[in-house]
Amino acid sequence: MSEILKRSHYVAVAPRFLRSVNLNNDWQNMGSASGYIVTPNVAQALEQLSNGLLSKNGQRAFALTGPYGTGKSAFAVFLCQLLGRDGRKVHEAEKILSSEY
Repeated sequence: MSEILKRSHYVAVAPRFLRSVNLNNDWQNMGSASGYIVTPNVAQALEQLSNGLLSKNGQRAFALTGPYGTGKSAFAVFLCQLLGRDGRKVHEAEKILSSEY
């Protein structure tokens, strides 16, 4: 009798998608942004944020809204690493950003 094949024989889920993002812990973790995908919406949000932060009288308060599971926390972790003081994290986040666009 042949072995019953499961979906797991054909599909693998990357470890970063096996649990929810934890803002308190993940923004400090070097590997938490690895594999992050910069979508057109992410690029647009980053552009709006940078315009607000770089303009003399720019917008300084932002709201990020969306349904559960759409990546708001992952975006926040990526943004913290991109704008943070840890040069290694900034470098890794910039590599992700430059590889996408």
